[in-house]
Amino acid sequence: MTSDSETSTGEIDPHDFLLAEGVLEPCENRDDLCLSESFSKRWNVEIADLTEKDLDADEAVSILGVRMEGEAFEIEQYGEAWTLVADSQTIGQWPSQGALLADIGPARALEEWSNRWDSLVPAQRGQILNGLRLFLERCPGSGGSVSMSQKTVESCCSSHEVVTISCDETGERLFEQRLNEV
Repeated sequence: MTSDSETSTGEIDPHDFLLAEGVLEPCENRDDLCLSESFSKRWNVEIADLTEKDLDADEAVSILGVRMEGEAFEIEQYGEAWTLVADSQTIGQWPSQGALLADIGPARALEEWSNRWDSLVPAQRGQILNGLRLFLERCPGSGGSVSMSQKTVESCCSSHEVVTISCDETGERLFEQRLNEV
């Protein structure tokens, strides 16, 4: 059985899930949605805790809901990008360490916050966590400000508009997605 925020294909509407769980609420001073103050505080506590220690692959696997028996997990860095791998299989990718922190932090908070979090599959959790990065007000780790921008990305055969969220001080990318998918 699926809830209103889930489809039969296993996709979940992050907006509906986050509203239903009290993570998002109408903003006080503008016509938009904002993180609830109590969830925002909880998320910031989790990110602060994560920045004080090395990222642990097993913790990331557990929090993100990945279940693969007998696999050895590692977090690897390739340039700016961070990847969670099991043997040679890629489990997850993030554009930066800050993006990884921004996903693990709220995942830890949602474990206690939401009664439904444990029932979500990793792909659903990923959708929700990716959507939550849109609400970052500070850069995970450094605490600096973040900015949203729109730019054109070109490849050999096409171009498309993307929305990005980056740390102002470091340029670290926290979020990038095609404009038509946001």
